Amino acid sequence: MNLIKYQAFIKVVEMKSITKAAQAMGYSQPGISHMLDSLEKEVGFPLLIRSKDAIKTTDGGEQLLYYCRQIIKNANDFQETVDAINGLLSGSIHIGAYNSTLLSSVPAIIAKFSRAYSNIKISVQEYSHSDLTQNLMSGSLDLAFMSPPTPNKYEFRPLFHDTYCVIMNREHPLAVHDRIPVKMLNGCDFIMPMDGCDDIVNQIMREHPFTPHITFHTASDAAGIAMAKENLGVYVTSTLQLTKLPDGAIAKEFAEDLYRVIGICLRSFKHASPATKEFIKLAEQTAKNV
Repeated sequence: MNLIKYQAFIKVVEMKSITKAAQAMGYSQPGISHMLDSLEKEVGFPLLIRSKDAIKTTDGGEQLLYYCRQIIKNANDFQETVDAINGLLSGSIHIGAYNSTLLSSVPAIIAKFSRAYSNIKISVQEYSHSDLTQNLMSGSLDLAFMSPPTPNKYEFRPLFHDTYCVIMNREHPLAVHDRIPVKMLNGCDFIMPMDGCDDIVNQIMREHPFTPHITFHTASDAAGIAMAKENLGVYVTSTLQLTKLPDGAIAKEFAEDLYRVIGICLRSFKHASPATKEFIKLAEQTAKNV
């Protein structure tokens, strides 16, 4: 089995360009085109739709993309296992995480792991909850730092609690309270995260319904916190975001015990590659010491 053809197909889809894929893989553009033609002949149908502006998968190509990724992953896991048996831990780990975890614990875990295992390549991508789920299921991620709900038939191990809080201006009327009951957000000027962002607000609303007066929508915690600082409304986020709390803004936890559980999600802990197992082990040890 010629794995390079599968790698070329994956890289072209990811980069949406044969030229960029060729540069990334160290091949000529005709060389990558030849690999794709060979793979299409092998499977018996077109895999890509090529135009001047973009490249996208055909329906058949989209279906095979997942299995191509699994073929490459299994080959890499095989070699990692051989290396581990021989005492040489190597390989790569593709990680997805929320913005909030990338501002707090995850970089420290990655840095500690990289110092211990310099032969293992780590790649990290920031995603929303829905995109984490999608990329886990597509096979482009080995593991994700996320909170439930997790994809069906995937495994999850909790690491720590991430408490929810309300960000506001120091002079906001709610600032006099030590903790904020959810019911106080009824009718309150409110900065709402846009669809696709961390789903903290909707999680709270499902358990403790309230009706805020939505004044603004934002696509990032940084923007929501900045607007709350200027007294344009309150903003709900998690304590992981408080590392970047600006002067003039304060955070108040809820009177109710509201939090999410952050942990590691992947298809199988038992069948993870040796490199991934070592990373998980270090992440769990680090979380215990926080």
